[in-house]
Amino acid sequence: MVINMILEEDVKQQIKQNFQSELDAGDLMVVEAPPEYYPPLTKLKRNFNDDPHRVYWRSKQCIDFSFIFSFAHNISKYYLHLEDDVTTKQGYATTIKESAAKMTDGFFEMEFSTLGFIAKLFRSEDLLDLAAFHFFNYEEMPVDMLQPVYRRLMTPQSPAPVSHVPSQFQHKGKMSSLK
Repeated sequence: MVINMILEEDVKQQIKQNFQSELDAGDLMVVEAPPEYYPPLTKLKRNFNDDPHRVYWRSKQCIDFSFIFSFAHNISKYYLHLEDDVTTKQGYATTIKESAAKMTDGFFEMEFSTLGFIAKLFRSEDLLDLAAFHFFNYEEMPVDMLQPVYRRLMTPQSPAPVSHVPSQFQHKGKMSSLK
């Protein structure tokens, strides 16, 4: 794990070097889950007969998402969950703001990309429950499979997310965190 620690320190230094003014202004927050937040990630269920390395990765991802949902629950009215390797469509921020404003009856989840968990908007008031669900089901299935289950439980009258077409984000996918 020394390689990961070196990589993490390198990334932290790059962020400080390239975004110091944004960090100082409070426009950018970089958070890392403390090790004690994680339950044991050993002897995990292999529900889909996945390779043990993949089972570890997807279980950890559920806990990572749980942590960030918990962290972000009271920062703003909405929380936009983005993958770290996406490109944006011009005007995406305006599109998202206008789409959320049109939802006068509220919504549980809005998708701004049609693939997996690339770009999803949640109301911050829903994040703690979402965090708990992902935390307690971390070894059951991957995040992108857990999310529809949770959505059906929370909104049985409307189990599909509100999807915005065309997609506002494109996944670049040059490097997988699974490797």
